[in-house]
Amino acid sequence: MARQYHTTPHAIAQVNDLHGEIDADSKLIIPVAPSKKAGISDVAYSKRPTIYKVRKGDTVNSIADDFGVPAEKIRRWNRLKGNAVRSGSSIRIYRPTAMVAEASPKPASANTPKLKNASSLQTSGPRLVHHKVKAGETLFSIANRYNTTVAALRRDNKISSLKAGDVLVIRTP
Repeated sequence: MARQYHTTPHAIAQVNDLHGEIDADSKLIIPVAPSKKAGISDVAYSKRPTIYKVRKGDTVNSIADDFGVPAEKIRRWNRLKGNAVRSGSSIRIYRPTAMVAEASPKPASANTPKLKNASSLQTSGPRLVHHKVKAGETLFSIANRYNTTVAALRRDNKISSLKAGDVLVIRTP
């Protein structure tokens, strides 16, 4: 597992306060080394692309929102200019695999759990939360805030677009 995430077994054991063997269904925190560049590169992307077939009404921005990647990355990976993509065409998307820790830690918000080790993770079932969409929010930003996915938000709310004032039902872990 350490090799898959480009880290060491010692680093995983240290951040999870592990002393010995772990169960197969254990949840672990995986430390990821910061990238050399600043800005957009604070996310690690998969090595193999996902091929996405563009549907009618898709734009670079809407696809970026669906996959949780910056629109600029999609443009760069596919040598695109602007926001338009042709329906029926195929584009490459490298999915995010891990967020890299920031150099200066953010203060914990009311929605951010403070974890000391893997044993403090809650194992109860999902909880339903209602979220009123504010101007400027995207499905991706809301999904990140509640530790879920854009696909789950779309599935649970049967939506294709988002506007300020919408109320979303969110299943939180």
